[in-house]
Amino acid sequence: MARARPPSSHPDRELASVAVLDGLAGLASAAGAAIMAHYRTCSAQTKIDGSPVTVADLAAEAAILPGLALLLPGVPVLSEESASAFPEGCDLDAFALVDPLDGTREFLSG
Repeated sequence: MARARPPSSHPDRELASVAVLDGLAGLASAAGAAIMAHYRTCSAQTKIDGSPVTVADLAAEAAILPGLALLLPGVPVLSEESASAFPEGCDLDAFALVDPLDGTREFLSG
C-alpha cells in the first residue's frame, strides 16, 4: 500500500501514527492469511489486460479494503482488482494503492 502526498485533512503525523501503522500491519497479516488459505489450491482467471487473478487476490482484497475505510476515512483507495471502482474526480492529495497479491503468476507456480 502506498500513498501520494498527504491530504490536507490528514497531516502526515496522523497518517503515520502508531495506531494507523499498527492497523495497516494487521490488515497485511489478515491479507496474508487469506492468501495462504488458497496456496496451491486455486486456479486463475484472466483479466482484460491479460494478467491473472485468483480467488486469493480477491480474498486478500476483501480483507484489506474494509479496514482501510476505517483506518483512513475519506482517503480514496485504488485497488488493482477493483480499479474501476475508484471514484472519478476525487481529490488526489492522498490515496491508498492496494495490490492484494503482488506476484500472482509466481504464487500460481508455487
